[in-house]
Amino acid sequence: MQNDSFPPEAHHYILYYDNLQFVKVIGNGAYGEVWEGIYLPTQKKVAIKKLHTDILDGNMHELYNREVLALSTLKNTFLLPFIGFTTVPPYCIVTKFIPNNSLFNNLHGKENALQLTPTEFNIIAFGIAVGMSYLHANKTIHRDLKSQNVLIDDRKYPIICDFGSSKNTDLSLTMTGQGGTPSYMAPEFLQNEKYDEKVDVYSY
Repeated sequence: MQNDSFPPEAHHYILYYDNLQFVKVIGNGAYGEVWEGIYLPTQKKVAIKKLHTDILDGNMHELYNREVLALSTLKNTFLLPFIGFTTVPPYCIVTKFIPNNSLFNNLHGKENALQLTPTEFNIIAFGIAVGMSYLHANKTIHRDLKSQNVLIDDRKYPIICDFGSSKNTDLSLTMTGQGGTPSYMAPEFLQNEKYDEKVDVYSY
C-alpha cells in the first residue's frame, strides 16, 4: 500500500517489519494480536499489535489510520508512547511495552495483579481524567474508554491505549456513528444519536 494512504503526520514513524522480534503473545482482539517483542535497532522491549489481515481496505484501513494518527500526534504522560508502524503487510503498530497489564486485570485479580492502595487508585483515576482532558483539548474523542484500555506502568500510573475507535473532530459540533463497547457506551452513542466528547465522560 502506498505511503500516501496513511496519515502524513505519521510518516516519520514508518518502520520495517524485519526490525521487529516477536517474543510471545500477550493479548488477542477482534482485529489482531498483541505481542511482547524487541525493536532490534534499539534492543528495547516493545508491544507489537499485529493485524490478522494482510489487506487494509474499508473499515480496517480506517481503524488502522485512526490509531496511527492518534498515537503519532497526541503526546501526554497518560497516553501510550508510540514507536512506529508498518505500511506493508504484516501490518503492525509498535508502542512502548507497559509491564503491569490492564487496569481491568488489576481490578479483578487476574494473573499477576498488583496490590494497589487506595492512594494509588486515586492517582490512577486522576491520571485517566488528565489524559482524557488532554484528548478533548486536542479535539479527540476516544469513544472506547474502559478499564481494558487503560494499562498500568511501572510507576503504577495509568496509560490510556487503543485508539482504533477514536475520532478527531471539532468538539463544538455533534456527531453520529457507532464504535466502542456497549456496556461502557453513553445512551446517545448506543442509540446512534448525536453525541460529543461527553460520551467519554460517561465511560469514565
